[in-house]
Amino acid sequence: VLCLMGNIAALEITRKQAEERLAQSETELRYLSAQLLRAQEDERKRLAQELHDGIGQSISAIKFKLETCMKQIRDNPNSGAAGQLDSLLPMVQNTVEEVQRIAVDLRPFIIDDLGLVATLRWFLRQFQNTYSSIRLDNRIGLEEQEIPESLKIVIFRIAQEALNNVAKHSRAKRVHVALRKRKDRIELLIKDNGVGIEGDSTASIPSCGKGFGLSSMKERTEFSGGMFRLDTGPSAGTSIISSWPLKVSAQYR
Repeated sequence: VLCLMGNIAALEITRKQAEERLAQSETELRYLSAQLLRAQEDERKRLAQELHDGIGQSISAIKFKLETCMKQIRDNPNSGAAGQLDSLLPMVQNTVEEVQRIAVDLRPFIIDDLGLVATLRWFLRQFQNTYSSIRLDNRIGLEEQEIPESLKIVIFRIAQEALNNVAKHSRAKRVHVALRKRKDRIELLIKDNGVGIEGDSTASIPSCGKGFGLSSMKERTEFSGGMFRLDTGPSAGTSIISSWPLKVSAQYR
């Protein structure tokens, strides 16, 4: 009887533990769903703002200029207003370039055509051309076929976000980017010699990550089966390391 009662008690404990784990999993799932919805809305808000402030204003200016020239031509065909249309070409070119930039932000098309390695090298060249005061060196030590397909956009987005942070916030003079195989892991490293960020470790991301995209980089890494590490501090520079076990990474192919 005692043995039976002990077994019943053990089963009851196991049942309660299972219920607690299930409740915890449901809570985590709701949290992740809320985070995903928030990220989607933040991205839509950012895109809408860019379209309004950039392309929207450019097109409005072009429209106004065209209407003005057409009115002048109608009122006086010999006014020479047609020659003013030449001034629209730079405005149109700038608008085209802005559309291309937003398209790359949404999804860099060359990553589908040429792969991550070529896309990353292209992006690093673009970064160096734009921010020539920052010395950038890089080492890409992986072949395209070694990188799981689903990790390619993840790695690119993390590198993109990290380098945007370097350009906007770090005041760095030098940044190093590495994509390599290290022991049994795929590793992305972005390291700068800038002013650093308040807080000195990954654990401080909730407090120091606001405005720097650190939470986004951490979530991208962990949701794809990897680990994220932040090493930083005031005047100590910043190192961002995202890594994925090769065996785990293979599951995401």
